[in-house]
Amino acid sequence: MASTTSIKAITNIRNAAIAKLGHTVVVYSLMNIRILNILIKENVIQGFQVRGSSIIVSLLNSEVARQKLKNISSVSKPSKQVYARLRVLKYVNAKLGSSISRLTLISTNLGIVTIEEAVREGLGGEVLFAANSFVVEAIALAN
Repeated sequence: MASTTSIKAITNIRNAAIAKLGHTVVVYSLMNIRILNILIKENVIQGFQVRGSSIIVSLLNSEVARQKLKNISSVSKPSKQVYARLRVLKYVNAKLGSSISRLTLISTNLGIVTIEEAVREGLGGEVLFAANSFVVEAIALAN
């Protein structure tokens, strides 16, 4: 389930990137750590450091990173979880192609992964965040 802290963290990172800040601070949680590791791997943020109950996130100063974060939104919320089967994720992943907005995070039984990793592993799961409105619409229509 997408927790309130992870929704706030993504929103905070997105707003800091759009404002072209060098870094931002988010609340420490294991889910936030997993999400930040994916953002590093996807070249959206430069890195992060844990300091007590906070995480200092270093942002990349690139237009591509800002574009990936610009449209990201929460799909699942604490009040309503949104799940997608493998066939839906395959369809969405195929339609996205090589778009720069492929940053869609899925919570599976292997942990939090991108849509590409979920399809590669043959897993469905809860859709946490999507950086493309098409993803949200396609999943809503499939359910």
